[in-house]
Amino acid sequence: MIKKFFLTLFLMLIVGLIVFGIYENQQGILNADGRKSILKDLHYEVTIMEDGKAYIEEYRTYAFLQGDFSRGYLDVEGSIDQVAVYDGETPFMKMEGFDTNRPEGYYAVQPSGSGTRVEWYYRVDEKMTKTFKITYLIPEVATIYNDCVDYFHKYVSSSNVYKIKNLTVTVHLPEGANADNTEIWAHGPSGGDISFFDAGTVQLQIENVPPGEFIEARFLMPMGVIYGEHLQVDQNRYEALRDMENEAAEKSTRERRINGIVNLVAIMVSGIIILLPISTLIRYHSKLKRYKPELAPSYYRDLPSNIYPAELDRLMHYYSGKENTSNQISATLLDLIHKKAIFATITEEASTFGNKRDTVFTNQLTQWDGLAPHEKILMAFMFVTVGGGTGTVTLKGIKKYCSNKKLNSEAFGFYLDFESKVGKKVNSRGFIETKRNALPKTVTTYVLVYVVLMVLPMILVSQVKALENSPIYYISIASVIGFMITIIFGGKTKKLLTQKGENELALWQAFKDFISDFTTFEQKELPELFMWEKYLVYATVLGVAGKLLKQLYARYPELANVGYDSRLLYLAYYNRDYNNFEGFNDIGKTMSEAMRDTVNIAQKAASKGAGGGFSSGGSDAGGGSGGSSGGVD
Repeated sequence: MIKKFFLTLFLMLIVGLIVFGIYENQQGILNADGRKSILKDLHYEVTIMEDGKAYIEEYRTYAFLQGDFSRGYLDVEGSIDQVAVYDGETPFMKMEGFDTNRPEGYYAVQPSGSGTRVEWYYRVDEKMTKTFKITYLIPEVATIYNDCVDYFHKYVSSSNVYKIKNLTVTVHLPEGANADNTEIWAHGPSGGDISFFDAGTVQLQIENVPPGEFIEARFLMPMGVIYGEHLQVDQNRYEALRDMENEAAEKSTRERRINGIVNLVAIMVSGIIILLPISTLIRYHSKLKRYKPELAPSYYRDLPSNIYPAELDRLMHYYSGKENTSNQISATLLDLIHKKAIFATITEEASTFGNKRDTVFTNQLTQWDGLAPHEKILMAFMFVTVGGGTGTVTLKGIKKYCSNKKLNSEAFGFYLDFESKVGKKVNSRGFIETKRNALPKTVTTYVLVYVVLMVLPMILVSQVKALENSPIYYISIASVIGFMITIIFGGKTKKLLTQKGENELALWQAFKDFISDFTTFEQKELPELFMWEKYLVYATVLGVAGKLLKQLYARYPELANVGYDSRLLYLAYYNRDYNNFEGFNDIGKTMSEAMRDTVNIAQKAASKGAGGGFSSGGSDAGGGSGGSSGGVD
């Protein structure tokens, strides 16, 4: 049981880590030096100017999840001019160069390799969201050929380290270029869209851009919308560029269709992964039916068998799972009194608040060899552990011992040992089904397959860049769900009794009904008076001892003269004036409370073109002007 618990806990930990990893990856959380942040939104507002320059307003919205942040940075490919940085609409002050002290409210611009870096300094705490605006001018974003103007601009460079949750680009065309005379394409990962917002405005949008992916656009505009001799190239390029882009767009369309089919297949496979364990477990539980008892009388007046009272509690509550070890211990004690292994007597002591009553138990046996294992450990606990080997112990002494936190380990050890011994005894009777209800072998196979399918996608995604935004996540998430279903519901065998067990249960149920309703029977149909003492022990387990005692004294007036040797009946009669014979139940009740104290203490100690989708581009894909990447730390 303990091994299974720790194995389940270990597997749950692995699943938790995998789910957390998938969640962070899907959310785009960048974890660096213990700081966590997300690039939630990235928006470019681009104005193409008549001299071939492009004025950029770049809006970067970051969510700061964990850690302190004080710097933002932007790396742009190539040179840029007229840089300004804003926190919302509040401008930062420009300084000459970068400062490792990161003075709040300042920014600087410096060349960096073949590009330009912008840094700005601020202070934020965890659980905040900020939008920074960076404006700059790119000197050249267009080429003038003999037959067209080629606007070829990269917005996001491949050096970007963030997963961009939401990317939008709005491009304002120069005067003279519009939807009627301009063809548009976009390059980047699949799933994006480019279209005309109005006659002179183009919009790009895409979600969940993986790190390391570039986003760029190409517009073929008519001659005359851009001027500048330094931009001119003496070539006819319109048809070649258009054909290249259209071919790339058609390829992208085919890829999107394939991706759609792949996504559909992934969803179907994911559904199968989830439904497999469910259907297997439904079939497993539905095909297993309880045996019908061969004899199921309404009443049964004799003891159906010689099983021990503790075993009977297990049997009667097998399907409900409400077996009570404390009650089993109490019934075993009463049974030992009945079998004269223990002598019980009630003592009274005068006090200020009336007579104090206690029950004294005395060991009557010199050898315990004839007792069942669970009876032996109860005797040992009472007379050796609690009684100290004196052969005598009181009921109050047992309760005091079990309520003592310092002595709890001994008491709880006895409790668990008793529980184990009774379980073994019940299993040896052949009442519990162990073969017909064996779990399908496929359940174990599912667990192994799911573990592989949970871990493998994470490895593939970390090693293969092309899979970062693929539907492989569907399978991984479905495997997590399937794993949880299998672990939680697939590890439990269906409770079933054998034919022998069902026969036994039916007779004991009939016996319980008999002792509950025995006053409706004729006197000649009832057992002899001495038999009722034995019945009383089992009635305690069956939960009808109080009712039985009331009926016994009404039906058998001669109980007033019961012999001193009939200990249980004598004790019951001795207490007849106390709460309707509840005094007899004090023995079992107090013993049960003592065991509950033991368990509670132990548990507390353990707790705490015309537009369309994106394409991968033609032979010059990734070669657009500009391109930025940035971050915060």
